[in-house]
Amino acid sequence: MEKLLVNRGGEKNMSDIGLSIRRLREGQKLTREALARVSDVPTTTITKIEHGKTDNPGIQTIEKIAQGLGVSIADLLSDVETEVSRVNMVT
Repeated sequence: MEKLLVNRGGEKNMSDIGLSIRRLREGQKLTREALARVSDVPTTTITKIEHGKTDNPGIQTIEKIAQGLGVSIADLLSDVETEVSRVNMVT
């Protein structure tokens, strides 16, 4: 799996990015299909990323999705870091 940053388990994996994408997408009231259209990424790819079913979607794919959501890749990672911090506070 592609490691992007460290979380409480020691590794940042693509399922964490998928959760961030899903949270941002749902927060904007976008369907996967709508995000696929604006990001030029197949709906099936977005579904796989959100469910952590892809080992390495590639930085270009993540960048397209981020642009489709109107955020930067850094914002996606920041959203993940925020969630990891919340989990660490609880545990």
